[in-house]
Amino acid sequence: EGNPFAPPRGAYPGLLELVRATHPAQVTLVPDGDAQLTSDHGFALPGDIVKLQPLVAALRAHAGRVSVFVDAGATDFTALAGIGVARIEIYTGPYAEACVAGDCSDALDACVRTAQAAHATGLMVNAGHDLDQRNLLLLRTAIPNLAEVSIGHALIGEALYAGLAPTVRAYLALLRD
Repeated sequence: EGNPFAPPRGAYPGLLELVRATHPAQVTLVPDGDAQLTSDHGFALPGDIVKLQPLVAALRAHAGRVSVFVDAGATDFTALAGIGVARIEIYTGPYAEACVAGDCSDALDACVRTAQAAHATGLMVNAGHDLDQRNLLLLRTAIPNLAEVSIGHALIGEALYAGLAPTVRAYLALLRD
């Protein structure tokens, strides 16, 4: 995570230089500020297209694909597809919070609407933020063609109690069923 538009400074060469050096399979752009500790929103679409377009073009030359972090409920992805973005990643923080509160139906519906709109535009769908074993199956069932999920924090936290291999197997079982 980090500001994808942050300039090089100190030992940090900047996002584009990191991508040039490593040629990753995917780069996910998240609109974090320089001092932000974790993500709390997606890009404002279609308004942020103007600033995303040159970065996406530069990244596509060195990465397998570009994904853009979006809020659940967003449905206008024509411009993203037009600039060469291959995937969106739905910000699932509000969905996870709603599940903890006991009623995630509205938040889940927002995620589903976003996934459907992205698929209709030809984009693949990733999801991530605060996903865990308690909320992942419902999301995966509601959005059956999720391409990828980002789970890091919960997986490692659960692995401290159950062990890494059993925890990874449990997550894979939720995703494969």
